[in-house]
Amino acid sequence: MTFCPFKKDKCGDTAEVEFEDNVNSTQSLTVNDMSEGETCSFKIKSKCNSPGFKKVSSEGMDDGNTEVSFIEYKKSMVNATEKDGDSETMDSRKTKMPSDDKPPRNNSYSDMGKMNKTSCKYNYSASETDKDTIVADMEGKAKVNATLESNGTYTVEICFKKQSKPKRKFKNGTYTETEDMEDASKEHWEEYSKENGDGPPKKDSSFYVTDSGVHTVGKEGKGPRRKTDSDGWDGKTMDDSKTDWGKSYNDTQYQSDSDASESESGYGKPSKGTYSSEMGGYKSFGTEGQGDSSVGAKDTNDTTCGDRIVLLSVRALNDTSDNAGSSDSSSSGVHPIVKATSSHMTFEVGSYAFYDDLEIYASEESATVLKTSWMLISIASLFVMSFTNTL
Repeated sequence: MTFCPFKKDKCGDTAEVEFEDNVNSTQSLTVNDMSEGETCSFKIKSKCNSPGFKKVSSEGMDDGNTEVSFIEYKKSMVNATEKDGDSETMDSRKTKMPSDDKPPRNNSYSDMGKMNKTSCKYNYSASETDKDTIVADMEGKAKVNATLESNGTYTVEICFKKQSKPKRKFKNGTYTETEDMEDASKEHWEEYSKENGDGPPKKDSSFYVTDSGVHTVGKEGKGPRRKTDSDGWDGKTMDDSKTDWGKSYNDTQYQSDSDASESESGYGKPSKGTYSSEMGGYKSFGTEGQGDSSVGAKDTNDTTCGDRIVLLSVRALNDTSDNAGSSDSSSSGVHPIVKATSSHMTFEVGSYAFYDDLEIYASEESATVLKTSWMLISIASLFVMSFTNTL
């Protein structure tokens, strides 16, 4: 990811957005009329909770002419170096930090790849008629790419929205599977319901509950939930002495269980990837994929508060606007390279909840919305059952 000079006429007036301890707080960022090679870079920082983003609208900008990429990390999971001085050389800058919130330039990142490639199906040797039928059927449901092969048939790739918790590594070198965020949320509410007598209805899933707690079947092997430190700090308020650069590795609770799995990407570990503006949906902190949920993922024994940062970059692969309003076709025959007399792409950026912290807001509006949503679903189900029984 390259961070270039910030051009206000293309990138807007806001380069940095910072959220305090407020949850579900959002702001809009818009880029427009970008020429080939131009980049708009933004810093999204949440001092507590989960930073994230999603595309909300666009005109004349899509995956064919624009690349959207990101870097995400929790500062306490990155070891700091010195910041840039007044007289740095090209070589000396490589190991230095550009600012208080950006890691050393030579920091390594786990590559999570393309967020729209986490749930894809393929149709091989499709005719042009088959390809057109698939494109029509999947419109608004999935992102479709068609590649014309040398034999005149098409390979059609159909990718769906999906959000997952990244795989984790055990001490013996084996890995867990990625866990669908919907399953993770069901597990959370099962445990919450057992502890609090509240929450959404229980559903069948790949875990079971006993008096000793929640047990997953062949999944995370996750560690215990975070407890209050000896000095009374519960990790739900800011304390720079415990959450600044590299502090997670001095934390007696973080990854302290020798039998639990550890994250290598996501969950706050330095990670990078690309985002499909055509597929849309949220890229939530700590997760893989794109989807309809803004809820982020962190380790169960990690702190809720602590500076978490997303560096969002929008780069024009081609000119995104053209006074003539011309349009060229891409090699796939499905997605044209869009040009318009004026182009833009608008993002919602925000600070959202972590799925395993939702109970924190049980007395606040956000939890009321969640409970109301489940109540409405239950009422709708009863209505459907009653309607069916009358047929």
